[in-house]
Amino acid sequence: MSTPGRKRREDIWENFIFDVKDNKTQCKKCSARITGKNTTNLKRHLQSNHPEIHTQVSIFHNIQLTRPYPFYYTAY
Repeated sequence: MSTPGRKRREDIWENFIFDVKDNKTQCKKCSARITGKNTTNLKRHLQSNHPEIHTQVSIFHNIQLTRPYPFYYTAY
């Protein structure tokens, strides 16, 4: 079931697990626990602790942003 709101950043979330009970997010690589699930904080964790993963996430996100949208033509 999908929830309304912003699209989940799968490229970031593939590196973390969220524990609803504790409201903490755990890094899969180093097991660090981060309060909440704010994507900016998760990116900051990757940038300071796992720069190689952060670089991959940034490149993937930039590719997604620059991908051209398909054009739809309608005949009149």
